[in-house]
Amino acid sequence: MNTENIIQHFSTAARYFRLGQEAFGSQLLRLAIDDLLSAADENHYPTLGNTLAQALAEQQRQDWFGLADTLEYELIEVLKQPQSKSPS
Repeated sequence: MNTENIIQHFSTAARYFRLGQEAFGSQLLRLAIDDLLSAADENHYPTLGNTLAQALAEQQRQDWFGLADTLEYELIEVLKQPQSKSPS
């Protein structure tokens, strides 16, 4: 799955969380994370790991607006960063 589709899934999940539809948001979040982990560039792993940990902590606290903000404004920004090449 390409990055644009993953970004769209996270954005849609954020929208569901903001609308109070936590069940739909959680299902889409799980699918987006699965797709992300199979497609992510390893140079993004440290930042993605920290951001995903933050998002999952917000989900556990049922902080739906915080979770939506993390998905839309932090996680998506990490995914939009250019993938750096490993030094040869």
